[in-house]
Amino acid sequence: TFSGLSISTQATGCTLTASATGLTNSPNSTAFNIVATTGATRLSFTTEPSTSATAGVALVTSPVVTIQDAAGNNVTAPSTVTIVLSVLSGPQAGFTTGGANQNTTTSATFTNIRWNTAGTYRILASATGYRPDTSVAIVIGPAAASKWGIVQQPTNAVAGVPFSPALQIAVQDQFGNTVPGSTN
Repeated sequence: TFSGLSISTQATGCTLTASATGLTNSPNSTAFNIVATTGATRLSFTTEPSTSATAGVALVTSPVVTIQDAAGNNVTAPSTVTIVLSVLSGPQAGFTTGGANQNTTTSATFTNIRWNTAGTYRILASATGYRPDTSVAIVIGPAAASKWGIVQQPTNAVAGVPFSPALQIAVQDQFGNTVPGSTN
């Protein structure tokens, strides 16, 4: 007897084989199916977003969020679910463009997501009544150098005494992100 034996992934046509060293005639069970648990309980990034992109450019890989049961099987929700993407962490609160809400009973693909501010972001997928999921880290780098920008403004100073903090300018992209290696 193997009490507590379970399989957590939905599958069709499964069989079990009993075997032991020194014994012959390893029997196979009859074929059986593993069905999804009875309810949709969580969201999952079944396709993670691109892990890097350039400021102002949409992610190459659009995230796909899928409704799943407690065991991680993709399931159909009993009614339409509004999946909301939000920025969980990063320097810019929201997406510059891209649909942040999708209605579905199975999965949703979020396209044209981009940020203008360079930094590292994580996206949260949430829906009322479902356990949320967090994406992989997404690193947004600056776009091409296009202008000078003042990073540290001058402050009031005493005549003949250097500014403190020192004036700092940098080469920046069109969004004001400093291009690495260009701070002066």
